[in-house]
Amino acid sequence: MELGGRAAHVRHYSARVSRADDNRLNYLWMSLVVVAVGTATYFGFQVQRAGTKGFWLFAGAPLVAIAFAGALRAHRDGELQGWVRPVWGDPTRGVISAAALVLAAIAMVLTAGCESLRCTTCPDAQNQPPPQRQA
Repeated sequence: MELGGRAAHVRHYSARVSRADDNRLNYLWMSLVVVAVGTATYFGFQVQRAGTKGFWLFAGAPLVAIAFAGALRAHRDGELQGWVRPVWGDPTRGVISAAALVLAAIAMVLTAGCESLRCTTCPDAQNQPPPQRQA
């Protein structure tokens, strides 16, 4: 049975309200993710945690938890299968992207020159003393 008149208007209005509430909820979740990742990054990259398990705990654990929660929500909403299913052309795009990145890295090495103290490609780089800075 088709609803008409006032009932249809109320139903349409309630759909708009729930969409607006859903948008607010999405903004809230997005804000919580940004704050959680930012806080964890701040504490994880502090100098006293360098080279310790605490770095991995602070820097990695929140990201893994958020990714897991996102995957569960995508599965609940029926979107996860579309995200992980390979699409025709994906391997080609991957190979082309990897080749472009390798070529860009090679071009960077070839054009960077030997002004760096870490340069190991220059002849006699190991036998030369580091350049002195002039004040």
